[in-house]
Amino acid sequence: VDTAVEACARGVKRAVFEAQQLLRTAYRAMAKQRENANTKFVTFKMNAGTIDDFHCGLEGRIGFPNLDFRKTMELEHCFKFGADVKFTTSNYKLLTTPANEW
Repeated sequence: VDTAVEACARGVKRAVFEAQQLLRTAYRAMAKQRENANTKFVTFKMNAGTIDDFHCGLEGRIGFPNLDFRKTMELEHCFKFGADVKFTTSNYKLLTTPANEW
């Protein structure tokens, strides 16, 4: 189990690093556009997929939502990745996890 978890952690770390590099590149490009703009209102072009992705809609990209809300919420809180990650509540400053909250 430890080996599998370590392998997953390496994969997640790599994916986060790659996403971070993409964000840095995008922010640099936006900053350069702002520097070169002579107008009061600066806009920039975002890329969120191909035109085919757009026409497929959200369901075509990520699928349809599960309408069994209670079961889905329980799965997300108790069994999905991060269910055991501790966080501090904003209202009472209690240390808890999504599974405990459920």
